[in-house]
Amino acid sequence: MDKVIFRKFKGEIIAIILNTPFDRSYKDNKKYVMVYSHFGQHGYGDYEYLMENSKPAKEEEYKELKKEMETLFHYNIEEVNENE
Repeated sequence: MDKVIFRKFKGEIIAIILNTPFDRSYKDNKKYVMVYSHFGQHGYGDYEYLMENSKPAKEEEYKELKKEMETLFHYNIEEVNENE
C-alpha cells in the first residue's frame, strides 16, 4: 500500500507519498518525501515544510488526483491521517 496524505499547497492539490522517501544527500537532515501533483507530477519536498504550509484537502478536492495516480501510475493508495 502507498501511504498518502492529500493536501492543498499554494492553491494546488498535492499527494504526499509517505512510504517512498526521496533519497537525497542533504546536510540539513530533513525528511524528504515523494510528492505528486497534476501539473508537476512527481517530485520531492521537505515533509515538515509541506505540512506547515498546506491545509488538509477535502475528498472532493483530491478525488481526481487520486484517480490519476491509481490509473496512470498504479498506486495502491491508503489514505493516511496527517496526525498518525
